[in-house]
Amino acid sequence: MESITKKAFREKYLDVVFVGRFLETLKETFDKLLLLTKSIDIISSEELQEPRLAPHIISAITTEPVEDGIYHPAQDILKSAIEDQPQETFNWIKRLLSDECNSSVVASVIKCLGRLNPRLCEGWLTDIIRTGLQHSDVEVRDSTVQAIENWEIKEAIPLLREHHEDVPWLKEYIQGVIEDIEALRSQDHDVRSQEDF
Repeated sequence: MESITKKAFREKYLDVVFVGRFLETLKETFDKLLLLTKSIDIISSEELQEPRLAPHIISAITTEPVEDGIYHPAQDILKSAIEDQPQETFNWIKRLLSDECNSSVVASVIKCLGRLNPRLCEGWLTDIIRTGLQHSDVEVRDSTVQAIENWEIKEAIPLLREHHEDVPWLKEYIQGVIEDIEALRSQDHDVRSQEDF
């Protein structure tokens, strides 16, 4: 009888040891998950949230291509996204520009952005231009230059001048846009000077 008791005791002891080790492992796993969750919270901050209307913008663009000079429904959706959630929209566009896989979608978003009033995105326009000009896909760079041409903003001239374009037709187009913006700015200056007299 004594041996059964010792055997039962050992089994119970082993069960307790096993449960103890299991609980320690569980606690370690929980601690690791807690750390992981904290880092996920940091990653999923405002910087990585996409605007509420982002899926609608992408859907509109993938449903109907954005063509030069033709109104596209994504323009209004993008405008609403910028008005409702400017920072999230900016971060989303920046992430799109860093994505090398969906170049035609990115180019379309930039084309639509270029058709909007530049005052909507004054605080971050330079970042978008700089990132767009550095994109590896010529279609995205071209869309960025088209947007600059539409906006006619003199702040883009230094960025265009600093950009070293390898594609000959785009290089020529960039030079033409620089000249056009400079000509418009000098006309504005001449008109203001005449008004002073």
